[in-house]
Amino acid sequence: MSDSAVDQSNHSVPDRPAERHLIRVALRIGLPALLWTIIGIAAPAFVSKIQYDNRATQEDFAVYYFLGQELRHGINPYTARITMQSRVDGLNIHGITHGTDPPTFLGFLIEPLSGLPLHTAYWIWQTANLTCLCVAIYLLIGPGSGLTLSTGLTLAALAVLYPPVGSHFWFGQSKFPALLLLVLMMRSLRRGHEASAGVTLAVVSLLRIFPLALVGCLLLQQRWRAILYTAVGILIGGAATVALVGLDNCVSFVTAARLLVSDSAADIQRDISVPLFITRQLQAVSAHPGLFRDAAGRMLIISADIVILITTIRATLAADKQDRDSCLFALWVATSIFVLPVAWDYDLVMVLIPFAQLAVVAARGEASRRAIAMAILSYVLLIWWEFIALSQNECGFFSMLTAYLSAYWLAVDQPGAVRLPMRAMPSEIWRRLMPAP
Repeated sequence: MSDSAVDQSNHSVPDRPAERHLIRVALRIGLPALLWTIIGIAAPAFVSKIQYDNRATQEDFAVYYFLGQELRHGINPYTARITMQSRVDGLNIHGITHGTDPPTFLGFLIEPLSGLPLHTAYWIWQTANLTCLCVAIYLLIGPGSGLTLSTGLTLAALAVLYPPVGSHFWFGQSKFPALLLLVLMMRSLRRGHEASAGVTLAVVSLLRIFPLALVGCLLLQQRWRAILYTAVGILIGGAATVALVGLDNCVSFVTAARLLVSDSAADIQRDISVPLFITRQLQAVSAHPGLFRDAAGRMLIISADIVILITTIRATLAADKQDRDSCLFALWVATSIFVLPVAWDYDLVMVLIPFAQLAVVAARGEASRRAIAMAILSYVLLIWWEFIALSQNECGFFSMLTAYLSAYWLAVDQPGAVRLPMRAMPSEIWRRLMPAP
């Protein structure tokens, strides 16, 4: 073969390393640019839709605002039937009849806003939500996370486009402050600042209750100082709440909270909690209520919660107690959402924490494929549920389940994790809770 033929043959073969490099560069630049362009187009349209539909007068912010006004006027927000009166005031809160939000939340965050005009209070609230979300995302995947700028921008865009984020803003919900507080708590624990972590957990627990589940993580990690400050913070914050809101209102909250799990809620398909998922499956099997179906439902719900808690505890006992990448913390955050008696799609904004920690670990090549696959599947399922199925199937629940599985495998597949037999759990728990002198 002539030299010219050889040269022509060599030139006909593409430079594979150069091609791959160009593809990587295109992805690093093009993907975040595409995602942020979508956000830039969708965000103004979304805000216009909120204004057009006058969402300030509808749940959930309208509920908060009205309850804050009731509290400011000396009316117990947990016993007064608020549906008709709110309509007289120009608010449409649909079938909500009583307040169920914690008194600390109403007294310290909502009552001051209720003294402002409705729309002014609404946009202050939404601005505060946006600020909390942006700061939380920055702390999770910003410069201190070890992610590259391109990866961080891509993940930040995916977080903003995560369906529960839009749902949260649509309903004017209250989980973004809790998200930010839990991120701050996680960073405090990682840096060994247990006092500030405990105080932060006390504050977020008084505001939203469900983060109290994280005390289990602190116990099994033997973070006694954090637990002490959590207890002291709750006592001081509880006393301040009673002084501000009143003892009767605080006691009434305990009773009103039971309304969250009333049987009437079982028909709401957007409730993705374990109890409502099980109830709907039993209704599909037998449309006729009875003692047997009710008893079977209660047993299944209790069993499911016990299985989740045992699984999380076992993972905590088997993993590295130092939790340098906050994988155990992320698992307990996912657990606190999974065991909620009532859970909506916007509650899943809290799983941005395990998703972010998974991304940080995966960037170092230390995350398992199954943990990554479950996170992707959870994201896709929720997109399908929200925008294609229009919440008319159980993909919302399965999205929450796969998010939990992703957080679980993120924790147990770490290099420092060990296999812990079930029979060894009681003795290991005893050893953790009752350390030798």
